[in-house]
Amino acid sequence: MALFASVDLGSNTFRLLVAETESPSRLRTVEIRQKVVRLAEGLAKSGILSEEALYRARECLKEFSGFLDGLGVKNRVAALAASGRRAANGEEFRAEAERILGGRVIIPAGREEALLSFRGALSLCPDLGEEILFLDIGGGSTEIVRGKKGEQPLAESVPVGIVGFWEELGLPETLKSEDRKKLLEAARLTASGFPPGEVFGVDFRRGKLVANAGTPMTLAALFAGADISKAGALSGAEIPLAFVSATLVSLSGMRSEERRALREMEPGREDLVLGGIALLIALMERYGAESFVASDGGLAEGLLLNAFAE
Repeated sequence: MALFASVDLGSNTFRLLVAETESPSRLRTVEIRQKVVRLAEGLAKSGILSEEALYRARECLKEFSGFLDGLGVKNRVAALAASGRRAANGEEFRAEAERILGGRVIIPAGREEALLSFRGALSLCPDLGEEILFLDIGGGSTEIVRGKKGEQPLAESVPVGIVGFWEELGLPETLKSEDRKKLLEAARLTASGFPPGEVFGVDFRRGKLVANAGTPMTLAALFAGADISKAGALSGAEIPLAFVSATLVSLSGMRSEERRALREMEPGREDLVLGGIALLIALMERYGAESFVASDGGLAEGLLLNAFAE
């Protein structure tokens, strides 16, 4: 059976998926690799992808391409999402990424990205009920989708991501109680600009909040006491809001190197994770969710499922 590869060129993390298709709605994962690249570092202030970030991105793409060459994978596709849409040199990098990767690279519109990520996340967490609220808190944007049985999904991409959110606050690496209060206040103010619950709200008695990307999977690993390299096995884990809030307190009291040393923490995420957790708390509060279901699926899975369906 032929192998297919997709790459999510995220604003913080690049994620490679190699898979075979089992059906139009299910994949058999062969390999997942990811790396924190911080493509959006400095983007909020400069409006461009920096040379330092581009260097990290190129090196990661070369590594991914060489790995795919070794497997003999010829069918390759990638998506450059929020950073590609926002950066003045986003199209230039898209073309360069296409050359390095050896496959088509698209810059999806925000709503398209949201729907692809939603499809990918639910492919690993089926049968969660009749109503789903989906959140993808990424490095450069946050995608939100409301799915109800028998209705077309309602999707939106909000140009708020953890990289710019964290950089703008300028907080120290170890947070005191007043720093943590400032972080949560900023997160709640940011969340107040998201679509209202009257539009995107769901009845959580009939379904679940599903969240993917680095922050939710880090929380799932911490909740299970599992190594972050085993995150793929944690899809479907349900994490209570009380645990999320307690984790923000415990992690924010550590030094950056202490967080980095945790086996549940992906290297490079040790500072941004605080901003990601604060945003997740604020959004759970906004939509009235007492827990979330973690999914390791997202844009990369959605890209392949969409390609197979076509």
